[in-house]
Amino acid sequence: YGGVTSLQMCKQGNEHYYITARTSTESRSQTDKIHLRMKLIGERGSTITGILDNEGRNDFRRGEDDTFVVPGMKFVGKIKCIEVDVDGADKWKFDYIEIHCDRYRSPFYFQNEDNTWLSTDLKEGENHLKLC
Repeated sequence: YGGVTSLQMCKQGNEHYYITARTSTESRSQTDKIHLRMKLIGERGSTITGILDNEGRNDFRRGEDDTFVVPGMKFVGKIKCIEVDVDGADKWKFDYIEIHCDRYRSPFYFQNEDNTWLSTDLKEGENHLKLC
């Protein structure tokens, strides 16, 4: 049993979300071995992304921005909170996450004010982070 090699997300709506994550400049904050998912919580409900990955690109490099275009999402109105979940074989630290959609061109910002590391190894960081 080789396991699942890929998953396809079911379309949740017609909105395109643009998610930009800035990886910290701190030593060892970069990774390309983490699987990042996000729940966007807004005035009109919530929607969940699949794994954020730009195929063929080394995402989450130290000090760099990575933008992910996520189509077929539910429109949630003004985003109030995000929940970030990770799995994979590494740790990652970000400075902020910026989100906008086709209906709201002004971005919503979520700062990693507590400098939380994300990891599936709970000795290295948290595997779930909620920011509001």
